[in-house]
Amino acid sequence: KAINIWGDLGFFLGVMGHYQARFGETKKAKITLETLKKQHKDGLLVAFSIADVYEGMGNVTETLKWLNIAYDQKELMMVNFWSWRSGHLQSDLLKDHPGILELAEKIRLPYSLKMSN
Repeated sequence: KAINIWGDLGFFLGVMGHYQARFGETKKAKITLETLKKQHKDGLLVAFSIADVYEGMGNVTETLKWLNIAYDQKELMMVNFWSWRSGHLQSDLLKDHPGILELAEKIRLPYSLKMSN
């Protein structure tokens, strides 16, 4: 419904693609991912949303790659990184993954936040 109201906004597509993947609608998640990648190629700041879809798919390497792109591009969605990490990640392995912790260092999260779940 949100897509019908707001159009193909990266944030909504990212959330939708994440849950499509998590609920086994892999084909739909891949279509959503391709839409986001086209938006990225066209210059929209959607790397965080792309990472979100990859995380839903369980692809750690691509999740980290796109989170770092979002950080490098100073995407506004990176302000949600902490809540995303602590409450949204499907994989406990990714929550404490060295790449996620390294990104938390770059963002300069306080030590106490990095250690809590």
